[in-house]
Amino acid sequence: MRPPGARAVGGARAWAMVRLILPTGAHAMRTLAPLLGCLWGAGCGAPVEKGRGGDSGPGAAGPGDGAVDSAPAADGADGADGAADAGGDDGAGADGMSVDSGGDSGLADPFLTGRCPVGMIGVPTAAPGYCIDRYEVALDGGLALSAAGTLPSSAISFLAARDSCAATPALDETGAVVGLKRIATAAEWEDAADGVVGPGGARFSYGESWEDRRCAAPDLDGTVWLTELQPTASLPGCVSAFGFYDAIGNQWEWMDSEAVTDTAAALARFAELGLGLWVEDDGGISVLEGDPARLRVFVITAPTAPTVVEGRLFLPSAPISPAEWNGYLLVDGDHPKSGWAPIVLRPGEGGYWVYSYPEGEGLPVPDKRGCAWYFGRPEDGGCDLDASVHLHTPTFEGSISFRCAADPLP
Repeated sequence: MRPPGARAVGGARAWAMVRLILPTGAHAMRTLAPLLGCLWGAGCGAPVEKGRGGDSGPGAAGPGDGAVDSAPAADGADGADGAADAGGDDGAGADGMSVDSGGDSGLADPFLTGRCPVGMIGVPTAAPGYCIDRYEVALDGGLALSAAGTLPSSAISFLAARDSCAATPALDETGAVVGLKRIATAAEWEDAADGVVGPGGARFSYGESWEDRRCAAPDLDGTVWLTELQPTASLPGCVSAFGFYDAIGNQWEWMDSEAVTDTAAALARFAELGLGLWVEDDGGISVLEGDPARLRVFVITAPTAPTVVEGRLFLPSAPISPAEWNGYLLVDGDHPKSGWAPIVLRPGEGGYWVYSYPEGEGLPVPDKRGCAWYFGRPEDGGCDLDASVHLHTPTFEGSISFRCAADPLP
């Protein structure tokens, strides 16, 4: 029977209990190593790894297990005009390949294809399944501009980035509009960045081994050698086999995870995995069956694992930056697309209660990758191309840029 004073979400199946069975090849959650004191007191996040070769690695990204600095200056101060060019002369691409990143060196560009809209590269190059911006995007009159030598946008939300791509026309070589762009998906971004379509590919865009100062990111020992955001393609060796610049470092990048929030679907999914939750009449989330420690509460700064107090999910530590809404509920180890419940945290005695957040229903769950000039080393996890960060709500504004994708030309 249903608990007194409770309402069903998603029908009876939302609280029907079955024993946990993880599907083969499900994406496991992975934890970043802790970052002591996120720079500038900004938002932090933990990654979810998409395993290479089709299978994910063991482990789970748990609240408080690790943090990635998301925004040294949420108002965009880190993207000030006049940023110093940390790179060398244009034309020295990865692995000694001669690359014309700015289109002005007179060298032949091996990455251009007549199958893509102007300014975009094909993945794969010869017979593209899709086209994607070569450089991190800067906004120009609400449109998404991708060009060498420009400062990427900053302090833009995922929703604004998505809308900018959707408003940007894709042009052919004659200047004719052949369609509209869209924000790149995580799969598109990762394939363009690691140089392989589908499973596999490089750990970093230029290869398997980390190279200090190859990209606009801290050294292996953690030294932050840059002082600000860099123009695109400032470090010409920071390029993938497909000609995709600055995937590592400079600025984080938004991408579409292809997941949306849906409390009813999430609770049904949790029940399938043996964890029964209930949304009370006042919005508080209670645990009916299963171990609440298996839940993961994803917020800008991940608190400790939830416990149950008087039947309610309770967080004994608080996020450092309360927001309009805080984040998501997900089951430990489950696939990121399988069910997300939007939540808000409300102060209570000794910590925060977890409540459902109806205003967040149906909104996208953004992905963020690539680390930044001020944070990211291999052991921190943030610079690995398959290390996803799913902690931010789509309205969050940080030092995060993005890229658009488009269909190949007919």
